[in-house]
Amino acid sequence: MSKGRSGRGGGPRGARHGQRSRGRVPASGTLVIGGHGSGTVETPEGTFRVSARDVGEAMGGDTVQVRPVPSAAQRRDGSIPGRVVAVLGRATTTFVATYVRDGALQVAVPYDARLAHDFVVDASDGSARRLGLRGGETVVARIESYPSRRSAGVVAIERLVGGGDEESIPIEAIIAAHGIETAFSPEALAEAEAIEADVEGALATDPLRRDIRGRFLVTVDPADARDFDDAVSIEPTAGGGCVLGVHIADVTHYVGASSRIDLEARARATSVYLADRVVPMLPERLSNDVCSLRPGADRLAMTCDLTLDREGRVLGADIYPSVIASKARLCYDEVDALLDGAAPDRTVAGVSLRSFFLSLDRVRAGRELIRARRGALEFSSVETKAVLDERGHAVGLRVRRRTRATGIIEEAMLAANEAVARFLEARHVPAAFRVHEEPSADALASLAERVGELVDVDGPTRAGVVAGEPAALQRVLDEARGTDVELVTSAIMLRAMKRARYLPENLGHFGLGAQSYCHFTSPIRRYPDLIVHRMLKLELAGRMRGEARRDAEALMPAVCDHSSKMERVAADAENESQDVKVAEYMGDRVGQEYAGTVVGVAAFGLFVQLDDIGVSGLLHVGELGGWCAYSDEDERIVDRDSGRSWRLGTRVEVRVRSVNVMLGRVDFSLSDARRRADGPARDAASPGARSRTVVPDAHGTDETVC
Repeated sequence: MSKGRSGRGGGPRGARHGQRSRGRVPASGTLVIGGHGSGTVETPEGTFRVSARDVGEAMGGDTVQVRPVPSAAQRRDGSIPGRVVAVLGRATTTFVATYVRDGALQVAVPYDARLAHDFVVDASDGSARRLGLRGGETVVARIESYPSRRSAGVVAIERLVGGGDEESIPIEAIIAAHGIETAFSPEALAEAEAIEADVEGALATDPLRRDIRGRFLVTVDPADARDFDDAVSIEPTAGGGCVLGVHIADVTHYVGASSRIDLEARARATSVYLADRVVPMLPERLSNDVCSLRPGADRLAMTCDLTLDREGRVLGADIYPSVIASKARLCYDEVDALLDGAAPDRTVAGVSLRSFFLSLDRVRAGRELIRARRGALEFSSVETKAVLDERGHAVGLRVRRRTRATGIIEEAMLAANEAVARFLEARHVPAAFRVHEEPSADALASLAERVGELVDVDGPTRAGVVAGEPAALQRVLDEARGTDVELVTSAIMLRAMKRARYLPENLGHFGLGAQSYCHFTSPIRRYPDLIVHRMLKLELAGRMRGEARRDAEALMPAVCDHSSKMERVAADAENESQDVKVAEYMGDRVGQEYAGTVVGVAAFGLFVQLDDIGVSGLLHVGELGGWCAYSDEDERIVDRDSGRSWRLGTRVEVRVRSVNVMLGRVDFSLSDARRRADGPARDAASPGARSRTVVPDAHGTDETVC
């Protein structure tokens, strides 16, 4: 290859920066271990390829310093032969391993080959004896000391894994790798078991709590939802407006500040929704029982009543603790069928469900238009999830789409979150605000250059992108919609955005076009929502003063920082678990052929996303045939023999070549038909190139931004 870099678009330009890397200052980046123990390190100075013997003491995922190997020539793909010279940060503290016993020697052999080292089990702590290990068991090992050039790494055995169920091992490995706590302490469980709903007691002792059990409200969630913490209602007002009610489980009534449950929830910061299980933030006694808004059950809630005009503009908000009783639980498919007339109307508690949801749908349409006018960005993406049978085996794939039903719930939750944030900010209440800052000037300049290569961008739009004008950014997204580069354009734009995070001060939300925003609507599964509820109650009761205010102000920075960190951990683990199950499903389809679109180009190959099912995988450059060169300037791979070329948005036909379930990886080769075809492949820039695209369920709006 002539010149290049590795990684999915937007990375360092290896050929140009590679010369700088040969100086005396080491470059730094994350070590990614591949086959046979070798790895790569992406750095601002270029992409380093590290042989197994030069990995040294590092393990996959570690932050490392690398230097070029003296006298080694730069590779044809533009990467630099490198050697790890220091480990700056460790990524792994626990891992899943096979316990091996050979006489007095005890060894933990990682399932994940990317860790690249076996570990000696510390015999002095008796963990293997305590667990009754004989050899061959699958265990979770905790690292006590890391490998060095002079000694092996040492671990203690924490627990057995899987009960002999090999299928659960990849997910257990993800849990261990991310250090996700799966068990509650006996003290927290005892606290939870002692809790009773006691709705009447709450009404009798809280003068602010209102009894609105007579109001018609329902819960709407995905069919596979595991917790129900939000409900909606709507009532007409004079002049064509309405009162939109958003009712959220009142977790803080049962979870006192600094109680054992509260401290453990704060440490977790979020529930983790893995492909085959949920690791909850709260004990199930609360999340699945006392706080779950089950139909027909009296439940405590925090209610936000939004008075809207006929266009959907918020005229006022009334926030208070309440008692509710959900009248029905519906899934998105049922609501969409009612709205589309595909299912017969039915009456619940004397209310027509179709009329009820048509009223909510009018609010959805109005709120979407309001958000679009003020600069909210609408990205396209694909979210593919595995469908599992009762044994946890992947038997299908589900691509989640935005629909009218998901939009109804999303718009209601967004409106309530904004209203609560405005309330807190206006009263200077310490809280965890959800902040999304504007992209940097450098990111916007690079974005304007890159999207200009994909879609037809005029001068004013390009200038608007450079300036970070939401209207210009949305014009680019609209221009790409319905084309082969729709998903790629959205992905590039998302990468240019800063990541949303929690802060104790309100800095606005760029992606939503909101001046104030916080998370209020999911206290069962997110600690920032729980803390927002707690602050709201203190303010509503007139107790946010003196020591209470000082304590809240002191606590909030740490809560925000830790919650932002744990949100990223959970998102990574959730995505990896889905990758594992998608790979498991595709393992039964090795050899099958699919059509897809190139969504990433790197020196080592093409990332291809399959039509309809949304599965992504790698088409390695070695599978393209001929003499292929990577052009760094326009992110294109060219076959010099045939003249064929591949770039972002190029349509391809591929065959599933192999899968690695443990790594959640799918590899492709060109389809047999494509290999036999003569002549250049049609480029995405050619007129008429199109592919079907889908967008995800909006109830789980992209957490990178929202």
